[in-house]
Amino acid sequence: MSKIFNNLIILLSLTCSSILFAQINRTNSGEIIKEVGKTTPQSIATPDKSSIQVIRGLVLSQTETILSSQMNGKITAIPFGLGQQFAIGSSLVVFDCDENNAKLKVAESDVQGAQFFYESRIRLQGLQSVSELEVAQAAIALNKSKAQLDFAKTQVNYCKVTAPINGRVVRQKVKVFENVNTGQPILEIVDPKKLKIIFNVPSNLIKQIEKNRGILIFVDELQREFLASIKSINGRIDAVGQTLEVEASFTNDVTNLITPGMAGNITLLTPEQELKIKAETLAKKQAEEAATLKAQEEAKQVKAEALAKKQAEEAAALKAQEEEKKRIKAEALAKKKEEEAAALKARQQEVEKIKADLKIANEESQKAKKSMFAKEVISQKTEEEILFLKRKQRIEKKQLDELQILKSQSDSKEILLNNKLNDNKVLLNRKQDENKIKKQAHDNEIQTIDSKVKKITESINLLKAKKLELIEIQKEAEKATNDALARSRTENNLFNIAKGNEVEMTLQFNKLKQGEKKQDNNSLIRAQALVYQAQDKTIQAKTAFNIAKENEKKKIEEEKATSQQVEKVLQLIAQEEVKKNRIEEKKSIKNDIFLKQQVDELNTLNFLKAQESTLNKSKDSLTKIRNAEFTTLELSMKNFDQTNEQLRFKEENLKKLQEEAIRARKEFNIKSSVELQKKTQLDGIENGKKKLSADDKEKKIGAKNDSIIKEPLNLQEE
Repeated sequence: MSKIFNNLIILLSLTCSSILFAQINRTNSGEIIKEVGKTTPQSIATPDKSSIQVIRGLVLSQTETILSSQMNGKITAIPFGLGQQFAIGSSLVVFDCDENNAKLKVAESDVQGAQFFYESRIRLQGLQSVSELEVAQAAIALNKSKAQLDFAKTQVNYCKVTAPINGRVVRQKVKVFENVNTGQPILEIVDPKKLKIIFNVPSNLIKQIEKNRGILIFVDELQREFLASIKSINGRIDAVGQTLEVEASFTNDVTNLITPGMAGNITLLTPEQELKIKAETLAKKQAEEAATLKAQEEAKQVKAEALAKKQAEEAAALKAQEEEKKRIKAEALAKKKEEEAAALKARQQEVEKIKADLKIANEESQKAKKSMFAKEVISQKTEEEILFLKRKQRIEKKQLDELQILKSQSDSKEILLNNKLNDNKVLLNRKQDENKIKKQAHDNEIQTIDSKVKKITESINLLKAKKLELIEIQKEAEKATNDALARSRTENNLFNIAKGNEVEMTLQFNKLKQGEKKQDNNSLIRAQALVYQAQDKTIQAKTAFNIAKENEKKKIEEEKATSQQVEKVLQLIAQEEVKKNRIEEKKSIKNDIFLKQQVDELNTLNFLKAQESTLNKSKDSLTKIRNAEFTTLELSMKNFDQTNEQLRFKEENLKKLQEEAIRARKEFNIKSSVELQKKTQLDGIENGKKKLSADDKEKKIGAKNDSIIKEPLNLQEE
């Protein structure tokens, strides 16, 4: 809290100092600011006229447009009048569209007819009743009708002029029920929320015009001044009026105050004046924020005090509730202990009695169980014998049915064998013809692959020859590079020698010049001429060295280019080799596949021949099998009758055994239920004992928890 109050004091002091500074400047340079608003426009006093140029300006909308008609027709409605506001997409003008709607319906019906005609042509083509030309003509007619439908829809859309922006109507150039032509202006609309200021500045003030510079506009209609800033400047000065067009925008939101078309005087602000205006605005804003922050802190403090008071009341109520619960719990616990002691004594006596009864019931249950198991074992064995006989009976029945089916199928098998023999011969001839065709196709494919390999081999040989030529060129280039390098070194040495001679001649000339009183002028001139000659030789040597250096660079570049060409040729050779290897691999794979197919076809032919001989043998053995089947059928019928007699006798014995087993099971169930009742009573008593011991443990744990809960409650009260 102390830090917050310190920050508030600092903000208030800064605000006061800025306000005092603004008051002093106002007295020196005239009243600059009249009103400062947060989100409303600022009303500012006019600066000193002696130092600032005043210019006329016009307020316009950033988005202004004239809507024209896209069709010839009569206007039926203009929903928005002068000054009324509309949203983007709203209908501004509605035309009489009966004719266009009728054309649209005609176009839709034409499309349906063309679609039906095209579908009928397609169906007839499937029946080979029409030619492809007639189908194509039907498709062209369908596409033409669809295009006419799209054109009709576009004409219907022209019946409404929709708003391209959010704005207002500023001029209505036509009236309702008036006929207009295509391109005729109808409405003029503007967007009043996006405003700009247009003004012309004399060309002698062009140095004062720059982007984002502040200006004041005194609006004549409102008799108020508003702050704005320059946003764009025309790139050309008007040659007639010697003025420059400038565009500015308002700094604050002025949508509800200013409308397009208002005008006023423009005042260009200096940077110092603009800075003072912004400083006063910032100071007022900081003061308001500081007051808001102080009010928030006071509200937080009041809320914290109320919360602390509420927590204290809740702690006191919680403590009283815990004490009352503790007293009630102690009384109930004492009463429960007395009742449990009496019940425990009665249960112990009951347990002894139940244990004795349980022992007797257990012995009787064991006897009944043994008797029941013995009878059930005998009954189970009899059932197994019956099941075996029934299974045997089903098998014999099945065998009889199968033998009868085989008898009826023997004649059809002979017919099938004859058919298979004929089919086998036809298939054998067909396979032989197919093998001939496949062999011819394989030979043609191998010839094609060989021709490709031959072409690739020729290409590789040409590339290798080119490679040898490039290697020779590369060697010559290396030799030329070495020669150029040696020449460059020689020219460098000559340049160094010439430079040394120049230095030596210069030193001699300087010595002669220092002793020119003792020497004559002719020797001095000769020495100077020698110096000039040495300098010329140095320049010539340097020029020759530079030429040699350039030649060396050219030779090195030529050598690099030749090396790159050699590498490209090597890459092409490698690629062609890879292609050749792939084609040869493909050839070997095709040969392997063809050989496998030939082997498979040969195996198939051998199989068909073997199958033919097998079918002949099967036909001979079929007669023998039919005779054996008749004999087996007679024996199976005799066995089936014997099994039926045995099954009837076993079923009668099983009924008697099942009745005895049911009586034994009823007796066992009665004795088991008595034993289970005694055992359940005993388990209930033992569970009661366990529950009493568990309750004692819970009471001890509850006492510990009460002591643990009590400590934080006391701390909370403090």
